[in-house]
Amino acid sequence: MPEPTYVPCPHCGHPYPMTPMQKELYRGRTLSCNNCAKTFTADNLTPVPMTQPRAWVAAPAPVAQAAPAPAAAETVPSGSSPPPAAKKGWMIALLAVGGVVAVIGLLLLVLIPPISRAREQANRVKCAASMRQVGQAMMIYASANGGQFPDTPDKMLAYIPSSAFVCPSCNHTPAPGSTPQLQAQNLYKPGHLSYVYVGAGIRMNQANINPSTTVVMYEPLTNHRDGINVLHADGTVMFLARPAAQTLINTLNIAKPTTAPAPASAPAPAPALQAPAGAPPAGESGPGNGQPTGQTQ
Repeated sequence: MPEPTYVPCPHCGHPYPMTPMQKELYRGRTLSCNNCAKTFTADNLTPVPMTQPRAWVAAPAPVAQAAPAPAAAETVPSGSSPPPAAKKGWMIALLAVGGVVAVIGLLLLVLIPPISRAREQANRVKCAASMRQVGQAMMIYASANGGQFPDTPDKMLAYIPSSAFVCPSCNHTPAPGSTPQLQAQNLYKPGHLSYVYVGAGIRMNQANINPSTTVVMYEPLTNHRDGINVLHADGTVMFLARPAAQTLINTLNIAKPTTAPAPASAPAPAPALQAPAGAPPAGESGPGNGQPTGQTQ
């Protein structure tokens, strides 16, 4: 019986039992050592006689390298700049805050125009409601004065508050005063009258006018951006776009709001001249009397 032979592991020298015949069988194959678990081939190894069994010796365990101790925190002297890591952190925080501010700014740019248009639309509706109040007061005054519309807007303060003469799109405020008489005195001061009244000389149910198209009050083009509200003789309110509003104002030939009425202590009128032949008697309406005309303010 042949003696046992072996081939030593080229890495740790541990004997691997193998005969010359087995070597030929394992030629070209990769073997794994039972001791160190490393691989090798038996092509260049020569089996040697195993005279004395060799005790198994465990492969030495790899020595774990100790992790370096953390560096002690360095104190930054007062007055010196922070370390680069701290600067980088501040830069990242500033960039994040700047991004948030930029996003908020973009949102405001997108949302402000629709909000402004909605506010202006609401002010236009409130303005029309105030004009309807004026139209109702105008009708009440005409009913109590033989169908004649008031010649000045302050005479309607007995029926409506002074806030009805203020457009919410303006910076105007209602005329102050605890009584209609005090409000009438302040109505024509700057900042209390937002509308232009042109209803003087018009009567209710006047035959030669169309109440649904005859304008008795309107507002300047500065109140709203894209048009104006107008009050008709029948008490209805209509919104006119800017081109049509400009045409209406030019037709009425009125450029300024109604001024305060003349004081009661007016000078005595001059002696009446003799009317020319064919002229109507005093107190009677001649041709064109009673027509609505533009009142220069």
